[in-house]
Amino acid sequence: MTMNIHSVVGRYFYDKKSDEDFRNFVGTVFFISSFFILVFFIFFLLFYDYASNLLGLPKNTVIYLPILVITGIASSVFSQIMQPLNLSRKLAINSILYTYSAFVLSVILMLQLNTDKYMGSIWAQMAVGCIFFFYYIKEIRPFFNFSFHVGHLRYILGYSIPMIPYALSGVILAQIDRVMINSYQGVSSVGMYSFAYNIALLMSLVVNAIGQAWIPKYFQYMNDKEYATHDREIIKITYMVIAIAGALILFGKELGMLLAAKKFHAALTIIPVVVISYVFEHVFTIYGRNIGYSRRTIYATLIALSAGTLNIILNKIFLPKYGYQIAAWTTLASYLLMALLAYAVSRYIIKLHSTSLLMVLTPVLFLLPVAFLNRYIDNNITNFPSALLVKISVLGIFGFLMVGKDLKRWISRST
Repeated sequence: MTMNIHSVVGRYFYDKKSDEDFRNFVGTVFFISSFFILVFFIFFLLFYDYASNLLGLPKNTVIYLPILVITGIASSVFSQIMQPLNLSRKLAINSILYTYSAFVLSVILMLQLNTDKYMGSIWAQMAVGCIFFFYYIKEIRPFFNFSFHVGHLRYILGYSIPMIPYALSGVILAQIDRVMINSYQGVSSVGMYSFAYNIALLMSLVVNAIGQAWIPKYFQYMNDKEYATHDREIIKITYMVIAIAGALILFGKELGMLLAAKKFHAALTIIPVVVISYVFEHVFTIYGRNIGYSRRTIYATLIALSAGTLNIILNKIFLPKYGYQIAAWTTLASYLLMALLAYAVSRYIIKLHSTSLLMVLTPVLFLLPVAFLNRYIDNNITNFPSALLVKISVLGIFGFLMVGKDLKRWISRST
C-alpha cells in the first residue's frame, strides 16, 4: 500500500547532504506514501466487496488495513532513524512495550467476543498502533519537513521499487511451506509444522536484532574503508550467533514441550534444522548489506526470488513423499542458496569488500556436532534430568569454545 517507499529512509540517512536535506527527504517519503495510502483507502471505500474478495479477507476487516499501514509506516521510519543514531535502547523499550501491550489487549478483547474473535487482535493492534503513532510522530518530527522535493524522487524510486519483489519473496519464503503443507498434508500437519517453526523463529529474531544494531558501525567501516575491523567484528558476531543457535538447538525441544500438548511434540525434531536455516540467514545479511550499501537492490530481489523458487520446487518434489518435516530441509536449502548467491553478488558483481566466506562458514560447521549430539541425547537418554544435565554440559563447553575468549576479555575489563 506504500509501494515500499518508506523503506528508503534508513539508507538515505548515510547519504544525506545536510540535516535540512534529510528533513526534506523524509517529508517527501511521507508525502508519496500518504498519496498511495489515500488511493488504496478510496479504492477500499468504493469497491468494498471487490477488495474483500480480491484479498480473501472478511469484509469487516478491509477498512482497517489503511489505518494499520499508517501506524506501521510511522513505526518503520522511527526505527530507521533511531538505528543510525545508536538509540537501540529506546528501540528495544518501544518494541517491548508495543508487543506486550498489543498482546494483552488482544487477549482481553478476544475473551469478550463470542464470534469473529480475530477482530479482537485487529482492534488491539489498531488501538495500540494509534497510541504509539503519536509517540512516533513526536520523536521523528525534528527529522522531517512538510514538503515535497522532486529531486529526491529518483533516489527513492530507484531504491524502493526494486525491493518490492524482494519483500514479497521474503513473505513467500516464510509462508509457502505452510501453504504447500496444507495442500498436500492438511491443516493438522500445518499446525504441527508451524508450532515447531515458530520456536525456531526465535533465532531469526536474534539474527535481525544483532544485525540491525550493527548497521551504523557497518556504514562507518565501509565509508572509512576499515575493512580489517569490519571483518573482525563480523566474525565475532558470527560466533555469538552460533552460540545462541547451539543453545536453541539443544533446548528448543524442551521449550516446545513446556509450551504445547504432547500431540505437538513429534514436530519438535525439526527445530535444529530451522535454526541452522536462520544461521544462514545471518550469513546472507553479511553480504546482503553490501547490496543495500551499493543501492543495487535489484540483486536482492533476484536472490530472494531464486530462493523462493527453489523452495517451491523442492516442496513440490519431496512433500508428498516425506511429509511436513521435509519442509524444514527445503527451507535450509533455500537459505543456504541465498547466502551463497549474496556472497557471489557482493564479491564478483558489485565488487565491494566481502568478508572471506570460509571465515564465516567455519564457525557454522561447529553446529553439526552439536546437532548430532542433541539427536543422540534425545534418542538414547530417556531420563529427563540426566538428559538435561548432559545438554547443559554440552552447551557450557560449546559456548566457551564460541565466545569464551570475548567473555574473558569482557570480565577482565570489568574488573
